[in-house]
Amino acid sequence: MRDARCALAKLISYGHRDYSPPGAGAADMKCLFRLVCLCTVMLLAACSAEPDFVDAKGVGYRFDTLSGKWIVVNYWATWCGPCIAEIKELNALHHQRADLVVFGVNYDGEQGAVLNRQIAKMGIDFPVFAGDPPERYRLDFPVVLPTTYIVAPDGSLAATFVGPQTLATFDAAAGEG
Repeated sequence: MRDARCALAKLISYGHRDYSPPGAGAADMKCLFRLVCLCTVMLLAACSAEPDFVDAKGVGYRFDTLSGKWIVVNYWATWCGPCIAEIKELNALHHQRADLVVFGVNYDGEQGAVLNRQIAKMGIDFPVFAGDPPERYRLDFPVVLPTTYIVAPDGSLAATFVGPQTLATFDAAAGEG
């Protein structure tokens, strides 16, 4: 690795791939040029675009990676008994459907450590938005809990459920997987 770094430093200091430093053969320079190109490609690949939104754990999401999937957005609160009962159904949905992503939203708008403690207390396995869902989904803030929105793969609102639901209800609304 040290040799590669030294060779890279020499290449940079000479500034042009066609100019060989004293003692370096053409094959060495060609290999070094390929190494520099490979490193550049790897660095550019690692620098992905900014996320469109993040969850409570700081994981970023991009809309283009969610394209073609069903999106389930569930509003919950720790003081809501039906919400607590419904979480196990949403966890099952989250684990069983590769064509679907479940996101939670804390109705009370908690953030940071408080939100993460509530997620743990509720036993939520799916990602929870760090704030209200992105504008892209155009969801109304619910009046009754739990409220769950099902967004179809084309981005249209497929269903709105008010009150606790079952795995079968969610599966039926989201095309049975």
